[in-house]
Amino acid sequence: MDDNALQALLPALKWAPNLRWTIPVFASGQNRVRTLTLTVRAVGTVSVPAGSFQAYMADLEGDEQKVTFYVSVDPPRRLLRLTVAGTPLEFVAVPTGGNRAP
Repeated sequence: MDDNALQALLPALKWAPNLRWTIPVFASGQNRVRTLTLTVRAVGTVSVPAGSFQAYMADLEGDEQKVTFYVSVDPPRRLLRLTVAGTPLEFVAVPTGGNRAP
């Protein structure tokens, strides 16, 4: 799997507390295969502009920076929040439809 496509794989995983996956990925920018580890560390409530949801909190390690994913507990699985350690960078789910916050 290409390291840039890893987020597309997240909804397909069988999520549960305390699970760990070891995922070989192709790091296209470095022209090599490396192993990343995705570990579910907790289940809790996450609040994003789209609302508040029960979510699995999982850390992806083995790259230059740890990435934390928040994936909805209720199916269909949705990526609700993504944070990159040591940066102010964050992606969050927003409401869909005609009424969006400015």
